[in-house]
Amino acid sequence: MLEYCLFQPGWFTNYFTKPYKSTNHITQLDLPFDFNNRRILMADGSDDDSFTLTTVQDIANVVARAIDYEGEWPVVGGIKGTAITLRQLVALGERVRGRCLYSSD
Repeated sequence: MLEYCLFQPGWFTNYFTKPYKSTNHITQLDLPFDFNNRRILMADGSDDDSFTLTTVQDIANVVARAIDYEGEWPVVGGIKGTAITLRQLVALGERVRGRCLYSSD
């Protein structure tokens, strides 16, 4: 019998480290969040929009444990990353890198 399980890690935090690599198996992407240059591109009024963040290392560990699990897999389950709003992400970036320069589309 083929077992399956839906893992929904959200965005990988490893993408946010550009231009520095934080893992060997992720290709860096251009995102609307550029912490290195203290810039973020976001739509007006989207401050409270939220999304989920997970590290590649965390999802790899969970999937490896799931493969070794001898019980029945749940259809949905396995990992829940950190939910964060754009406002919280900007505040985190400002604590780490200094004040962001905003752009709106």
